Amino acid sequence: GERKPSARKQAALTWRRLLQERGKMPWELGQEDIEAHLRWMEAQGLAATTRANAVGIVASFYRWCEEHRTTDYGTTDSKPKGFNPAAGVQRPKIERYAGATVLSRGEVEALLGILRRDETPLGKRDHAFFLMRLRMGAPLKSLLGLRWGEICG
Repeated sequence: GERKPSARKQAALTWRRLLQERGKMPWELGQEDIEAHLRWMEAQGLAATTRANAVGIVASFYRWCEEHRTTDYGTTDSKPKGFNPAAGVQRPKIERYAGATVLSRGEVEALLGILRRDETPLGKRDHAFFLMRLRMGAPLKSLLGLRWGEICG
């Protein structure tokens, strides 16, 4: 399928990082290379989400090659059916909201008070977004995609 520009950019960065760090071509990589690369990424201070996404991107590439019968990866060496050095790699565990600071009830009230004072259309929108997030847990991306008819319809 068609990928978003940000996904293509992330995939290109992932592959560039992997191939430069390992010094191998995709058909030369093994599971041990992917695992070593994850340890390297961690030592570089890259977030668990970045490392987990890298495993997914690499595994997806090999699955795509298998599905499209491009199993030689640009070389004459034949690889076993289903060759995917990232398939068995355990992704880093991601703790949601790790390091997040929860606001006290007083801090939330103070924040909402500041937002209530902004009478501009943008200020009213921001206040509504905060209320929706606080009361319903609505994801910000969902709120940003709303259209007027969906709110008042």
